[in-house]
Amino acid sequence: MHPDATSPRLTPILGLFLAFTALLAVLYLIAGRVGFVSAHLTEIYAVLFLVIPHLWSRQSGFPVPEFGSLPRGLLWGVGVSVVVCALFALGYDMYFRALCSGELPAWNLGRSCRALHGFRFPGWSVTGNLFLVHAIAVALPEEYFYRGFLQPLIQRSSTLATMAAPRRLALAIGIQAVCFALGHALVDFNPLRAAVLLPGLLFGALAAGSGGLWAPILCHTAANVLSETLEAGYFG
Repeated sequence: MHPDATSPRLTPILGLFLAFTALLAVLYLIAGRVGFVSAHLTEIYAVLFLVIPHLWSRQSGFPVPEFGSLPRGLLWGVGVSVVVCALFALGYDMYFRALCSGELPAWNLGRSCRALHGFRFPGWSVTGNLFLVHAIAVALPEEYFYRGFLQPLIQRSSTLATMAAPRRLALAIGIQAVCFALGHALVDFNPLRAAVLLPGLLFGALAAGSGGLWAPILCHTAANVLSETLEAGYFG
């Protein structure tokens, strides 16, 4: 992917991201006072994540995000999701069991060890509903913006034009992952949410490796659903 006339420098790209994040933060703040915003905040966020790339494309001529090949995306997404989710579930179980038995420092991420119990699967209907909600309202719009729009925009930035293609791609994946982490931490002012930096790197690499958005959307959805399922299964 080579820089072209439609690719601005990195500074205005990051400025766009910060302005967009500020807008999301303002909406989060007023949600407590405006009933409609509170009731539909997730949907409003999803629409904004989808609309901003198209507004930028209309103004600059930059290509809109591409989803790529569905079979290839599913193959990559399922393969990576199975491995990552299995490792995460194992690590989650080991961490909280060790923590609550006194083997680790008392950094419980807001969970109460008194509530910890053996895993209780919440049921397929609950999990299926979670999958649909996260796929449509969370993973799809966030992947569309961060990996489908922001990552290629950074990669094509004229600031990185003199770099070799592999380094340019690596920087684009890294910068968008930092933006992804900041976007989560700054919107609701919770620094713990910056932990999504590592998933952001994974999703960025998936988008680049699979040539589209289906793989990171699937992996993002699976990770979110697994996280909520483990939370409910062990502490609910």
